[in-house]
Amino acid sequence: MARLRVRHHTDDQGLDGIQAEWAIHVSRGWGTPLGVHVELAPFGTTRPFREGRPCPKNELGLQMDGAFVEFDAPADRQLIHYQFNRRKVAIIIGDEPLRLDGLNPVFVKVRRRFWEFWRTKPE
Repeated sequence: MARLRVRHHTDDQGLDGIQAEWAIHVSRGWGTPLGVHVELAPFGTTRPFREGRPCPKNELGLQMDGAFVEFDAPADRQLIHYQFNRRKVAIIIGDEPLRLDGLNPVFVKVRRRFWEFWRTKPE
């Protein structure tokens, strides 16, 4: 049975830290249960921030954007699903960093400028 794919949005430095530690730290969101905030498949656009345009920063209320890690939702953690704007999102409940071992992570830095050919094109 295929597991649910989720996407945790961050910036370049956050993605570098996630790759180095092989874990995602618990969010610092206000008034929400402790856990890792993720977007659920089918995913929205990954376009970089532009005022008034669909992008992760505008549609998910992110501090920073430009990178993400996509992985299988862990079977041993509870997910609280909710709707934020037009995107389906969830919190993976837990008070410890979420280890990515066995979750098939894919790390992506999104292209912001046309000359950044080494980065992934926005979806």
